[in-house]
Amino acid sequence: MNESETRAEYIDPKLKESGWGEVEGSKILREFRITDGRIQGGGQRSKPEIADYILVYKNQKIGVVEAKQLELPATEGVAQAKAYAEKLQIEYTYSTNGREIYEMNMRTGKEWYPERFPTPDELWSAAFGDQNDWKTKFAEVIDESGYGRIEKLSFDPYNESGTLQNTVEKYKERTGHYPERVLVDQIYRTRANRNYCKDKGIRISGPKLGRPSKDSEHDRVIEYKDNVDRIEVERSFSLSKRCYGMDLIKTKLEETTMSAIALSVLATNLFKIMLRKFLRLLYQWINRGYFEILIAK
Repeated sequence: MNESETRAEYIDPKLKESGWGEVEGSKILREFRITDGRIQGGGQRSKPEIADYILVYKNQKIGVVEAKQLELPATEGVAQAKAYAEKLQIEYTYSTNGREIYEMNMRTGKEWYPERFPTPDELWSAAFGDQNDWKTKFAEVIDESGYGRIEKLSFDPYNESGTLQNTVEKYKERTGHYPERVLVDQIYRTRANRNYCKDKGIRISGPKLGRPSKDSEHDRVIEYKDNVDRIEVERSFSLSKRCYGMDLIKTKLEETTMSAIALSVLATNLFKIMLRKFLRLLYQWINRGYFEILIAK
């Protein structure tokens, strides 16, 4: 069975079963042209990049599906699916052979085999956070001192990758210089963001594209350090959720939601300030021998 037959007999029915093209506001773009292909010698172009399916809901492109024929593994189209999702700045992308479905989250890196395609509402909620009672998206940045700063807050869905350049420019306005590096999720590593960081002399975290350089060992060391530091950034976000109420926000009004989010970030920053002051004081006590005096008494 070739790919066209697989799509008609297996994939199309599965998408319809999950409500794509059936639920109001949802539609499927088939054979969606992403690029026209690179210009080559003699005025010729290389093969254009075409996604098999683009899932659209509420006028937003929120899913990519790459199809392969039935006899091939479901993961055969993973590389294409990821490449298309990155170029379209879409968080969720899929590779399927009609029997199995392989889902990839471009932001978190999670990959797994769901039993079916998500419904339009399920995918919308996963992409834009509507599973929470408060339907707010915001971009929080952790600076080099470890303190959080809200750079963007919106009650309308937006693509997170588009906030990086504006955030970096705000950093330059505050400090007078561009940062040496930015630690980001995969969804931020778009071609536009990579080119922007390269032009500004900023190192963007993550593996380099293309062939390994002569300094590949040095690059691996830098990549490892970036990953370690990125874990600390994620820990800060997790701290806000687990310890300072960000996961418990149930407000409905925009004003109260904004205040609740800001207070959660403020509480996290205050905790870090207090902890650092305490550790500094503890270090001074140890150096001055206060603990030895107490023990002697």
